[in-house]
Amino acid sequence: MKPFLFCLILLMSSHLVAQQVIYSEPEKNDKAVLQFDIIGKMDEQFLIYKYSRNRQELAIYGKDMQLVQSTDLTFLPDKIIDFDFLLFRDHFYMYYQYQRNRTVFCSYADIGPTGKLLRQPLILDSTEISFFSSNRIYAVVSSEDKNKILVSRRSVKSGTLDLTALLFDSAMNQLSRWHHEVRGYQRKVQFSELSVDNFGRFAFTATPRKGLSDYADQLDLLVQQPGKD
Repeated sequence: MKPFLFCLILLMSSHLVAQQVIYSEPEKNDKAVLQFDIIGKMDEQFLIYKYSRNRQELAIYGKDMQLVQSTDLTFLPDKIIDFDFLLFRDHFYMYYQYQRNRTVFCSYADIGPTGKLLRQPLILDSTEISFFSSNRIYAVVSSEDKNKILVSRRSVKSGTLDLTALLFDSAMNQLSRWHHEVRGYQRKVQFSELSVDNFGRFAFTATPRKGLSDYADQLDLLVQQPGKD
């Protein structure tokens, strides 16, 4: 996450030593508290997700970093806990988490290059949390070829690792749903990010610690193949 929008692009030539730096100027509606996330490049244009406390929009910039179009993303909840993007050739997915009372939802939207919804947003999963629990519980990763997308949530309660993983194809058709509990985690656990390969196999590590400053004396590698318990 980055405060305020000052995008820059470095254009390098194999024949020139000098670099050309192009800045985008702040727009009239940009506020000092504005944050942004770079989605990526599509059709020679740069897609930027801009958000503040009461506004969320898709800003499209040309090669010269001049604003081409800005679209308000009115379908999004007012307050988003976390979000991820997955960019394709002619559209992108936005995955976002939000909370209603004690329930955390993970949804996704299929968005075209101009910010238009290509289909209605869909809730992928939801779970109830306790008052003292963290509400940032979902993670989204994709395989290298983007044909496998994994949405997961994991937590440790009373010494038991609870993991739920949903596997989708590139069209967001659900291929499998997997839930498993692993007992024996009586200490605080640090998790690595999940990784998923082109066949839908996913893996991550879990490192139990007595405290955050303690040396690790155990490292567990958890690997799951699709269709197997």
